[in-house]
Amino acid sequence: MLFDTCISDTNNKEYSDFNEYKQLNSGAIAEIVIGILIIKLMEEGKLSSEDYVKTFIPEFKYENVKIINLLTHTSGIKVADIDFSGINSQKMMLEAIYAQEKQN
Repeated sequence: MLFDTCISDTNNKEYSDFNEYKQLNSGAIAEIVIGILIIKLMEEGKLSSEDYVKTFIPEFKYENVKIINLLTHTSGIKVADIDFSGINSQKMMLEAIYAQEKQN
């Protein structure tokens, strides 16, 4: 998520170094934003929850995974042990997932 402005409580030592460049742990907020974006695309008729992910990301190697599987955590892809902290592109994310799969 990108912000162009920030407000912080400079009297609070925990937040005194807060600025627009500080990286934050987004936690589950990303799931909410992605869910809303998916619903918006569904309303516009641009995709269905039953569409295969590979339709939109051709390099995605899992043939039978649908969007609904990713949204409901039922894809079978194991990502629990991946450190996503340095990942900043779709390509890097897919490489991390595939590398994790090779280790298991």
